[in-house]
Amino acid sequence: RYFLVLDDIWDKVDLQAVGVPIPSRRPTGQYKHKVVFTTRTEQVCGSMVAHEKMKINCLEPEDAWKLFREMVGQDTLKSHPKIQRLARQVFEECRGLPLALTVIGKAMSTRKTPNEWQDAIALLRRSKLPEILEKDEDMLPRLKLSYDYLPDDDIRKCFLLCALWPKEHHFGKIGFIECWMGHGLIDVGGFNDINVAYDRGHAIIGKLKSACLLEPGFHEDHVVEMHDLMHDLA
Repeated sequence: RYFLVLDDIWDKVDLQAVGVPIPSRRPTGQYKHKVVFTTRTEQVCGSMVAHEKMKINCLEPEDAWKLFREMVGQDTLKSHPKIQRLARQVFEECRGLPLALTVIGKAMSTRKTPNEWQDAIALLRRSKLPEILEKDEDMLPRLKLSYDYLPDDDIRKCFLLCALWPKEHHFGKIGFIECWMGHGLIDVGGFNDINVAYDRGHAIIGKLKSACLLEPGFHEDHVVEMHDLMHDLA
């Protein structure tokens, strides 16, 4: 019997090659085993033949605030009467993203004056995360892994082009794809049928979504959006 956890994997792990029996869908009473893995790309789920997939979304406000407070610590939150209110503003800039809540919360855990918190709010709003994090923990290189593992440079350039739009912009998929065409990132001349070029664009959007670099918009079939931190990364 075994329970194996593989955290943050980016490529297929050949379980048999490392001596781990392949788990079956219906373990018998004699042999009970399970493998759980976390990844930021859906392609790994496919290559690992995952039986069940669970997508982790951004936290609800109550849970996000609880996590942020735990990372900052009560000692800091109570160090000055104004910090609780300022902490709320920093927390809101994290938009419920667990990685942002954890890393920024830890970075703010030693900031015990209102001026430091006000400065952090200003930096966040000007998209200068590395200055807030200093040497505590650099978040953007960790997020950049999702970008580095994209299949090719054209898809990376499609992602970078997102930074031309303001934060919280809702991207219409068709307009997005046509912009990529206009910049030569999708070679329209290489397709006999323009619809095939659009299909290529939709496939790129799918890859960016599966890498968590884009998120479904308010109308999932037609719109995508980008988390503020991913916009900073771009």
